Amino acid sequence: MSVDNAVNSNFNKESDRVEISVLHQPGIAIGYTEHHLMTEVHMPRDADLEIETRDGRVDLASVNGNVTVHSTDGAIAASQLTGKIELQSVDGAINADAFKGDVRLHSTDGSITVTHFDGQCDVSSTDGALRAQGRFDALKLVTTDGSVVAKVAEGSRMTSGWTLRTVDGSLEVSLPPDFQANINASTQDGRIHLGVPVMVQGEISKSRVRGTLNGGGPELTLKSTDGSIKISN
Repeated sequence: MSVDNAVNSNFNKESDRVEISVLHQPGIAIGYTEHHLMTEVHMPRDADLEIETRDGRVDLASVNGNVTVHSTDGAIAASQLTGKIELQSVDGAINADAFKGDVRLHSTDGSITVTHFDGQCDVSSTDGALRAQGRFDALKLVTTDGSVVAKVAEGSRMTSGWTLRTVDGSLEVSLPPDFQANINASTQDGRIHLGVPVMVQGEISKSRVRGTLNGGGPELTLKSTDGSIKISN
């Protein structure tokens, strides 16, 4: 015995704003049944976009504007976004490629990967590894449980302090040869490996390093509670 599932959709247009909502209401079934619902939207490239889903993956590409995506249970994959961008997943990984602008990414339970980035990047996860690669003006990578890897491209510059931090995991950052910063690196249960010419201030130890890189600049804070830290070019 089965009762057909219901899909309710609404479309509203007011001036230059369009709102689309799709609600899936499952019926009753005895025995094995499987249903998939996909919503596909085509829109102008230059526009603001807001997406919210409670159960499902989000894929989007090629949007210039203010972009906000909240997923309660599902991964987010996005590429070629420009503007002010906020992606948030409660349970799922986030993959971001070719972003440009002011970007905030957060996953409560899932890894986050950023590639070919250009701009200001704020990334955090409660439980997941973080990977970021690109040209950064601002960078914040913070996770409670997982490793952190940052590959900073040439042309990156610190307009203010940067923070890379993990509670349980290793931390690795690759910097351009001419990158300027004040280095503040520390770990409670691990070692620090320096592959760049840091002018050390005070005493140097295996678990804490303070110093300047290429004459210094804003502070680059690198911190791991339980893991090693590696700095290289």
